[in-house]
Amino acid sequence: MNQLEVLFQQLAMAAHAGLPLREVLEILRKEGGYQGTLLAVVGQRLDRGATLSEALSSAEAVFSRETVEFVRAAEDKAMLPAVLDALALDYQKKQVRTIASNMGHLLWSRAVPDAKARRVARALLSREGFSGWGIRTVARGQKAYNPLSYHNGTVWPHDSALAVWGLARHGYVAEARRIARALIEAAAHFDWSLPEVFAGYARDETPFPIAYPTAARPQAWAAGTPILLVRVLLGIEPDRMRQRLISTVTDELPSWLDGLRIEGVRAYGRTWTVAVERGHVTIAEGV
Repeated sequence: MNQLEVLFQQLAMAAHAGLPLREVLEILRKEGGYQGTLLAVVGQRLDRGATLSEALSSAEAVFSRETVEFVRAAEDKAMLPAVLDALALDYQKKQVRTIASNMGHLLWSRAVPDAKARRVARALLSREGFSGWGIRTVARGQKAYNPLSYHNGTVWPHDSALAVWGLARHGYVAEARRIARALIEAAAHFDWSLPEVFAGYARDETPFPIAYPTAARPQAWAAGTPILLVRVLLGIEPDRMRQRLISTVTDELPSWLDGLRIEGVRAYGRTWTVAVERGHVTIAEGV
């Protein structure tokens, strides 16, 4: 799911809840999740009394004419919340309901309300969604599913890592650790250099993750995956008030993480060492 799709999901939530769209745009702009300049322009138009469709039309290089007209029609019929929630349409203008890894992005961006997060977590960890090595881009059993189709059934390591972060953000720590461990174990079969993508075959069907024929390796998205996984697994976060790194982990880490040590972590102009000892995270400066 691209950033614009996530934006519309979050706007839909705001509209359903009766929140002012302008306030939501400002929150997203400050969080840096989207292009700040774009959101600022749209927000300024709303401040001057423009409708959402009029505000979107001011960014025609980003929002297509069809999208703007779709939103305008919804405003005319007082159906804006429903339409924002259904901007992903098929060729018959019907909402696409395919189960895909994109829902993990929605957890990560906090676009999913807590009441629905459990359903998303179950879908991601289902036998259809989780291959045993990572989250399939399209779940097994869907009409479009093909374990060797780039967008329709393979596993993208960075995509799965965002789902890991999203699950952890919503309190599904055990589920996040399960996927993270699978990705790390998959990396061992690629000489510890995760590829851009690999096949979505189930782990109990193959003794190792099946390589995708044209996958780039090394590749930037995939190279960032273990860094994010380690951050999430160890709960590494910046403490801006005290200008230091802290760990947000409150329970005992699984034994397979024992002995992990990361040196040379830069933050606040200093160097830090993060280590796991007997299930607990320690963070020390300059060690």
